[in-house]
Amino acid sequence: ISEKKETFSGLDHEKCYKGKWSSLLSGKKLWLVYPSTFNSEINNNKSKYLFNDLENIIESIDMNLIKPFYAIQEPGDLIFIPGNNHHMHINLEDTTALHKDFINEINYDNVRIAFKRHNMEDVKHLEKTIKKNFEKLTRTPNPIFK
Repeated sequence: ISEKKETFSGLDHEKCYKGKWSSLLSGKKLWLVYPSTFNSEINNNKSKYLFNDLENIIESIDMNLIKPFYAIQEPGDLIFIPGNNHHMHINLEDTTALHKDFINEINYDNVRIAFKRHNMEDVKHLEKTIKKNFEKLTRTPNPIFK
């Protein structure tokens, strides 16, 4: 994904609670990630956390009760955004990044429940993919317990 300098994402929450890995290939991004413990406050007052222009973004953040975690991502940096955290990014330079959804044993149940609410075909595809990949795993004996 390529994005221009001084553009930014809206406040986002990963669909179906999937996490996301973002690898920056070029440019520089500023990430704002809110603690998930404050999701209900953010959801109930969404307009306070939506930003329309870069010039007022810092002032708007300072006025809010909840402060985000800040991270500057540079080329070669990999950042993980947990699936249940509100977040946004600001492109400080023209950027090129690779984003990939992430599901593991920690967020699997939440992802599956969210998929069920939206589309049973997605759930069937998810379960088929996971089953296929688990069948590929082989159990390697641990040399410590021989």
